[in-house]
Amino acid sequence: MKIEIDDVKNNYQKYETYKKLKEEIKFAYNNKEYEKLILLTYPNIEDRLNSFLKSFDILDENNQYTFLLKDVVFELDKPKYIKFIKKYRKKYNKIKEINIKKKNTINISDKIFIIRVLNAINTECSKRLHDKIDMEELNAFLDDLDRWTRVRNEIVHASFVKNIDALYARLEYAAVKGYELSKLIDKYAKRVKSSDNKLVKN
Repeated sequence: MKIEIDDVKNNYQKYETYKKLKEEIKFAYNNKEYEKLILLTYPNIEDRLNSFLKSFDILDENNQYTFLLKDVVFELDKPKYIKFIKKYRKKYNKIKEINIKKKNTINISDKIFIIRVLNAINTECSKRLHDKIDMEELNAFLDDLDRWTRVRNEIVHASFVKNIDALYARLEYAAVKGYELSKLIDKYAKRVKSSDNKLVKN
């Protein structure tokens, strides 16, 4: 039997859904419902990362990647970014291959890489980012988020092949850490989201 779940169809529905999920996340945090908390914080972080990328015209309103992403990533082909490329070679190759006509299909780890690119390259787009967020602060956040994503994925997806007691010993840490990170990315998304922060296209 095929199960279909309707998409949110308008801004009002999105607002109501977001409000409800925020309440559920806070309730889970206050009541130490860590399984529920770790489940809900992941899509919340994804949504806030999307909002972050939309502020720099990397994503459009339909969560499709724009041509600007290709322009920004290809800036890394310049010799001065060779150390950056060596460090993130796999991610770099994957992002270069994105079919920008398709909907958003990349994971949080890939979105983290895109923000690292914005943080590393010397373009008008990255300068606007640095006007809003301190580079070291952002890099520390991205490192934390990257580590948390791996722990969260291990807990959620690998529970049948891992020592369950050891796995669940990490559950409280991962759930609370995800909650803290979701609040941080929400703060960053709000900080960069403003009408005058949009990149003016030629």
